[in-house]
Amino acid sequence: MNYVERAIEKSLTHIIISGASDPGTLGMQRENAVLAILGAFRVSSKSVLQRHLGLSREAVNKLANRMKKKQLITLHSSFANTDKGFILLTSQGIREAEFLLNRELHLRSDSSRVNERNLIHGLSVQIAILDLAKRQQITGFASEKDLAILLENRGNDPRLVDGLVVDADTGCTVAIEMETSNAKNKGNGKLREGQSY
Repeated sequence: MNYVERAIEKSLTHIIISGASDPGTLGMQRENAVLAILGAFRVSSKSVLQRHLGLSREAVNKLANRMKKKQLITLHSSFANTDKGFILLTSQGIREAEFLLNRELHLRSDSSRVNERNLIHGLSVQIAILDLAKRQQITGFASEKDLAILLENRGNDPRLVDGLVVDADTGCTVAIEMETSNAKNKGNGKLREGQSY
């Protein structure tokens, strides 16, 4: 079994939260979901977590602060998104995520490796995949980072898609490719309007 197959097999284990009645169990499930999301995608934001977990902003802030006190995550400021920041795993958080996902993640807790120009794109892909998971339309996924590891860390390979998902109905693996608008491709938006794929 290669790295992507293992990633797809274990991807939804902790991301989908069951409705626990015990507040302690529910809090632990939420923490595990955050660790699993950050383990799979390497970086996330409070808005993505708020959307996926269905919590208020105050509850997400409390969850993030609790995990920060446990030294599982770190928050970095940025002007690249509306949250004005992004979330990364610490070295302790990486170990916890590797234990949860049952695979080596090849992560570093170095924030300088985050390309802020592509942050909106990465968060958009996360929202799309997590929404599919929440609606139970997929049975697993592999992120772009998982695919890059399989290709021996060639993260800038032009053939790399943004993610793979396994359709729940057919069992087929579907590639996800997303384009977000930025200064580079704003001018050719009219060009793409008439094209259908």
